[in-house]
Amino acid sequence: MANGRDIGLALALAAALALAGCGPRDGQGATQTGGAAGPGAAATAPAAGGGGLADGEYDCGGGYPFRAMGKVDIQGATFRYRPMDEAHGGFAPYSVDADGTIHWGGPFPGIDEAPAHVTVSSRQPFGFNVSWVASEGGMQDTMSCHAPGK
Repeated sequence: MANGRDIGLALALAAALALAGCGPRDGQGATQTGGAAGPGAAATAPAAGGGGLADGEYDCGGGYPFRAMGKVDIQGATFRYRPMDEAHGGFAPYSVDADGTIHWGGPFPGIDEAPAHVTVSSRQPFGFNVSWVASEGGMQDTMSCHAPGK
């Protein structure tokens, strides 16, 4: 089980990588994800835009104590992650499956650079979660992103 120190270190690593301007791990900007949303997520999720999530600026963070990690902008079927509120590129496509799994077509700077990678993303009543591991066999961390007004 993860302790607060481990989570804090993982969040600090993610923030440091983001501030260093590291690029996507595959050179193409693709982030692979999979998984399912919790019970009732699809029925209580914010009103969906063209890609399955409500348009707007999502506030993201995680850990205990909670730490801000940036913003995700959703416009139709496209998204952009701004770690620590700094833009690192343009918008990329995304989609949401019927079960609430989100598939990102672009990077999450500071979260998905090798050896770290996104493991699962899912729609939630408040917005969505992005989970990742910092290294193979490492613990999974989750960043929760809240829709405007949630």
